[in-house]
Amino acid sequence: MTDLTTVYRASDRNAETDATALKNMLVQNGIEAAVVDARGAWEVRVSASEAAEARQWLAKVRPDQAMTEANPSHEYDFVPIATTDGAISEIEAVSIQSALDAAGINCVVVGNSMLPNLGFEVRVPREDLERAREVLTEAQAAGPAAADEASRESSPDQKGV
Repeated sequence: MTDLTTVYRASDRNAETDATALKNMLVQNGIEAAVVDARGAWEVRVSASEAAEARQWLAKVRPDQAMTEANPSHEYDFVPIATTDGAISEIEAVSIQSALDAAGINCVVVGNSMLPNLGFEVRVPREDLERAREVLTEAQAAGPAAADEASRESSPDQKGV
């Protein structure tokens, strides 16, 4: 395929699964499509000549997320907010991800569990960068005790213990 156009883009935890399902639906309806990992966001791309038809199909299945046209803005680009290294780098990255998720900020962890010595990077959309920094600053100031308390409060079997 040449001259590809993005017809769907998402960056939440289900983005890859959703993009793959939407791509498969398009293929089943005769539209050649590809799923692309766009540095933290998952996209479904089709040839420009089939973009209008693809958008119509996507609007039927996911009317809340169908794109009318690709947004070229860089405010949705994912940028690094934290880099972790060392033996517990994956645990640190997942902890950061949890804090951001709890604050409603989409993020992705980039790294490889098979090669943890290379470290991990946590990325957020550029538009959420300042808010994400505030969340992480507050989490660091609150310390591990606050994390333990929040964990107990959110775990139904641990309430009141």
